[in-house]
Amino acid sequence: MSLDRQFFLAAVIFYAITALWGVRFWKNGFRGNLFPWAIWPISALILHSKAMLLRGFSIESCPIHNLFEAGMFISKKFLINKGVLARKAIIFIVNNSFRKLWDLDINLEKMIR
Repeated sequence: MSLDRQFFLAAVIFYAITALWGVRFWKNGFRGNLFPWAIWPISALILHSKAMLLRGFSIESCPIHNLFEAGMFISKKFLINKGVLARKAIIFIVNNSFRKLWDLDINLEKMIR
């Protein structure tokens, strides 16, 4: 079995663990700690990306040949872009709120004097 297929197999197993956990989490009414289980879908996404990269190198062309792979590729790109944009937005909001608090603090000191 080639290395890219091993990564695909590991990704499928991690996706299955994620699906089983999702059903369990749903049955519990979405109560519980999300963080420890969030590592499974993230790991599956990384393994799947690595497998596609390895397969592209092994066949020396684009590894996307069917609709499922194209959909996965596009959804991963949307997910990554959304995460980057969300992180930038959070940083922007936090920076602006600290600036406003800093300006408020400076203005209060001027008012007290």
